[in-house]
Amino acid sequence: MDTTIVAETPKLGPYRQQMIDTLAPAMEIDPGRIGVKATTNEGVDATGRREAVATYAVCLLQRKPA
Repeated sequence: MDTTIVAETPKLGPYRQQMIDTLAPAMEIDPGRIGVKATTNEGVDATGRREAVATYAVCLLQRKPA
């Protein structure tokens, strides 16, 4: 799974590993298979004005063997 969080504040770097450690057991996958990135929107639109937060995630799903 790869995730990007778009937010002006707070700085998310210090929370990156905590997010991965929370997502991994919930998704029943190895933490090494999760990517979490953070960026800002450089003051553009509601996200940039600190009125909103946006997230984007891409995940490949496979059926677990029975």
